[in-house]
Amino acid sequence: EVLHTIAQPHGKVLRIVIHNRANDLIESLIEFDCIVGAEACLNAINGADIYAGCCTLDVTFSKAQSLNVFKNDDDTYDYTNNNPSIAVHLKGIVKYYPYTLQCAITEIITNL
Repeated sequence: EVLHTIAQPHGKVLRIVIHNRANDLIESLIEFDCIVGAEACLNAINGADIYAGCCTLDVTFSKAQSLNVFKNDDDTYDYTNNNPSIAVHLKGIVKYYPYTLQCAITEIITNL
C-alpha cells in the first residue's frame, strides 16, 4: 500500500512486487503503463524518505520488462486484476510495453 500511494500520483501503477527483505533493505519493483509515468515517479521519489529521516528510496530503472503476479497479498499486487482471488498470468498477453522501476528502501523501521 505504501509504495502504491507514493508511486500512483506520478503515473498508472500496474503491478508491484516486493521480492527481497534482508539486512534492513527492501527491494521492490513497480510497473507502470508508460515511460512518462515511470520517469516522473523516478524523478520525484529517488532519494526521498518514505518517513521523515528514514526509509530512503534508491530508485533506478529495472531490467524487467513486466512483472508476473500470481496472487494479491502483502508482497505482490496486480492493480489490473479486478478480482484479487483469481491469479492472473499475463506474460505474452500484455497489450502495451510496460515500464518498471526498481526501488531499494533502506533503514527500515521494524516497530511501526
